[in-house]
Amino acid sequence: MTDNRAVSDIGEGGGYGVVYVPAYRLRYDNQYMASVENEVTAAKIFQLRGNVYAAGVERKQKNLLFSEEPTIEVLGPDGEVDEDLQTKLTMMMESPDVDYKIRMAQGWADVFWYGMSVYNWVWGFDNNEYTLTSLVKLPAYSFDTPKTGVVLSHSPILQGVTLSADAQGRPLLGAEIEFWQRQSVLMSAPVKLDSKNLCWVKDPSCDGLAGDAIIRPLIPVFEMLSFTWNSEMQFINRVGAPPLFIKITSPQAANQANGMVSDVDYANNLLSNWGKDSQYQIRSNFELIGYPGSAATDRNPALEVADALHWLIIDYMTPSSFVDPKSGQILGGSRSGAIELFQDYIQGVHRWLESEFNRILARYLEVNGYGGWRARIMYPMRGEDKSDVMLQQAMAGARLGVLDFNEVRERLEAVDVDDDTRDDITRFWQSNKPQPPGSELESPSPEKKELNKPN
Repeated sequence: MTDNRAVSDIGEGGGYGVVYVPAYRLRYDNQYMASVENEVTAAKIFQLRGNVYAAGVERKQKNLLFSEEPTIEVLGPDGEVDEDLQTKLTMMMESPDVDYKIRMAQGWADVFWYGMSVYNWVWGFDNNEYTLTSLVKLPAYSFDTPKTGVVLSHSPILQGVTLSADAQGRPLLGAEIEFWQRQSVLMSAPVKLDSKNLCWVKDPSCDGLAGDAIIRPLIPVFEMLSFTWNSEMQFINRVGAPPLFIKITSPQAANQANGMVSDVDYANNLLSNWGKDSQYQIRSNFELIGYPGSAATDRNPALEVADALHWLIIDYMTPSSFVDPKSGQILGGSRSGAIELFQDYIQGVHRWLESEFNRILARYLEVNGYGGWRARIMYPMRGEDKSDVMLQQAMAGARLGVLDFNEVRERLEAVDVDDDTRDDITRFWQSNKPQPPGSELESPSPEKKELNKPN
């Protein structure tokens, strides 16, 4: 006869059927997803700077972009280098209170995190020469608070960077950019700074008034990584614990044999207290049931998820996805591959950063009456290492006889020699020609031939 009773109807005392005792339920909280989708703010980014992944990306990018020091070039109206003025500008920009090399690296870091970097520049006259005496970087996150009554926010991150507006908060015709800084954590209202004493840096290709943080699209990824590692730590903390159910076959009620603790009560107590620091005896009719990825069944997939998210960060921050991992060449092209691609990436960042700081030099030239002069900051362009190519050319040219002696030396980056020196080199290598490996076995010495001669 078929038994149609529901599991909930099966009594415990008779020791009949199967009971599933659930553990506490782990769930992916909807509030977490809501927090990921929340608007990115300067406060969230400031906190994120302590994230090991985010801080690691900034550190690696900074070391990659600023491994070489920039120089300043000044050209006169005739297009020739003006060495005197070039030296003077270099000394001004490298003075301790300006230190443009450090300021450029700091500017990129602010653009990376917040989208814009703001500086207080101080100009003054020295012997009738208008010079930059100080360049102080202001904390980008201090421009996170909008002025009172503002209607339109031009940036969700730096809300203190806005346009001049009327009493109702509406932007004026021909409005000018304004900077409202929160100068103390105790001050609720920001203070307006005089924009004439400020200069700022952002990616010129970004049309936002306060730029756009490079890292902004990655913030949900960093938060998912934090969630993933928390999940991994929870997994480690409950190694050996069943995360879902204990299956009890023929559950017994409390009796003398089980210490007056029923199977269901014992299972509930076990699930409530089981951890890495506690031990329980599993009754013979108990079976632990976990979910895929738990310690009771398989393994936690959190590390695989973290690895996938990590590669997502790498793909966003570097051009590595354009390189074929097998051949090392750019996909769809025949160029040299990863090295040249990374050089193009670095130079692309340098170009917009140079153009922003070149405005300082342009102001110096304009005010001091250097009409027709041009000044610019330049990072050195890393040339491609062609040593292997040159070596192959030299070897092929010598073997095929299509290059003369000095043409071969030129590809080996050696100086040209005259005919007498060439003959000396040729005689030297003819008399000191290395023997191929194993030649002593194939060509025995005369002494060995004499010993092996039959009597």
